[in-house]
Amino acid sequence: MRANPYHSHLLSSTQLQTPSLMALHGLKDIDKLGVKVLWKDCFSEKNFCEMSYCAHEKKLFFVPVPLLIGMVIADILRETTLEISPLLKDAEVPWHLIAIAIFFTLLKLPGPYYPYWGRIFIPHFANGVLLRTLWFAFLWYRKPKKASETKQPNTTQ
Repeated sequence: MRANPYHSHLLSSTQLQTPSLMALHGLKDIDKLGVKVLWKDCFSEKNFCEMSYCAHEKKLFFVPVPLLIGMVIADILRETTLEISPLLKDAEVPWHLIAIAIFFTLLKLPGPYYPYWGRIFIPHFANGVLLRTLWFAFLWYRKPKKASETKQPNTTQ
């Protein structure tokens, strides 16, 4: 079977890309786009609303305190999970960071429905944890990956 030169970008060196595989790659790109959109909406715009609420209540000077406390708590949670499960240090995906981010995102979402001081402290505390967790995830993917430690059979006898 002769390959179509117009579809040469679909061919890899080892296999032909089927339409189902191409659709899976498309879903991966859509997933990245969804994460970007959710991050923008959930963090940036909601953070602006929380800051404007604090400014309206004349409590803007309280914002750095829960933000810094949240950053410290994120560091404590990350260190604790790595001590409890040392296998996470060599994992390909930082599941512990994903779990921390999901928990504190869920804590942040009902921010406008907390009592008065909760509306000021809890969302900014969660923002501190989320910022620090994002930084840890960035560092996680920048660290050098270990080569697979498979032993080659000894052929000399």
